[in-house]
Formats: sequence, structure tokens, C-alpha cells
Amino acid sequence: MSDAREPLPDLLGLSLAELRDLDHPVLTEVLDDLRDRVVGRRDGLWGFTQFDDIA
Repeated sequence: MSDAREPLPDLLGLSLAELRDLDHPVLTEVLDDLRDRVVGRRDGLWGFTQFDDIA
């Protein structure tokens, strides 16, 4: 059985502009999910709500 999946490139060597333009299905899905979490919820990525009650 051959594995036809495209390997993920070394992300540490890429600039933000290059990362934005990278067309990789797994990376695209992960970045879309992170964007949705940041934009869609007040508690951000990790559900950190310790200081929500402080006025």
C-alpha cells in the first residue's frame, strides 16, 4: 500500500506571508479551526476564563 499523502513542509523556516499562502490540506484545516476559535469565541483558544468576572 503506497502512502500518497503530501508531506507537511518545515513550517519553522516560513514567514507568515509564506505560511498564509501555503496550500496544504491539513495545515489549512488546522488554521481555519484556529481562526474560527479566535474570532468566534470570547475565551480564545484554551477556554481561559479566570479573569472574566473582573470588572
